[in-house]
Amino acid sequence: MIHALRIPALILALALLAACAGPKVEQDYNPDTDFDRDWTRYDWRGSQSQVPGYDAPRLKRTAEQALTAQGYQLAPDDPDFLVDISALTRAATGGGKSLGLSIGLPVGRHGSVGIGGSKSLGDQQRQEGVIIVDLTEAESGQLLWRGSASGIPLKDFELGRQDQLQRALERLLAQFPPES
Repeated sequence: MIHALRIPALILALALLAACAGPKVEQDYNPDTDFDRDWTRYDWRGSQSQVPGYDAPRLKRTAEQALTAQGYQLAPDDPDFLVDISALTRAATGGGKSLGLSIGLPVGRHGSVGIGGSKSLGDQQRQEGVIIVDLTEAESGQLLWRGSASGIPLKDFELGRQDQLQRALERLLAQFPPES
């Protein structure tokens, strides 16, 4: 009996871990770039939001909090790098919804026969948020680094869940500068 409980408990634990994974964070940069410099000062180059109910000034404030938490400081007069940030929505990938049913009938002492089926719960297009951050060298105007966080639930852009979005931005910006 105990062995029969292990598999459902393992499946539940894996589902909980997947739910806590949060947004997917990625980065892209030119490997020839010298990231050993002490970049601490930034200024804004641009910000935009296409997420309904979440305007560009609020996105910028959220990003400023995340940059401050990473140790960067706003320095419009003498920045090391410039920040562009964009938030947008897109159709979510994966994670379709369906309903399944199966029936198992015992046959003999050790065998069984199963009958099963499933039905898709509609072709609803689920939306997710994506944040893209570009960091450009202030002096040369050359793009240094691009980071993105995708798979952000749109509810994380609501005022009551600002801390979730803050953590996603902090995870994203923690990748800069990349380790060499």
